[in-house]
Amino acid sequence: TVLHAERDGFIVFPNSEALAGTEWFYFAVQSDRVL
Repeated sequence: TVLHAERDGFIVFPNSEALAGTEWFYFAVQSDRVL
C-alpha cells in the first residue's frame, strides 16, 4: 500500500516529548496568511 499526500507540504513535529499513541505531528502547507 502506498501512502501519499494529496499535495506538497511539510511534516511538523511541535512536541519533541510526545509519547507514543498521542498526536505528535501535523501536515502543514504553505499559506499567504501573515503570522
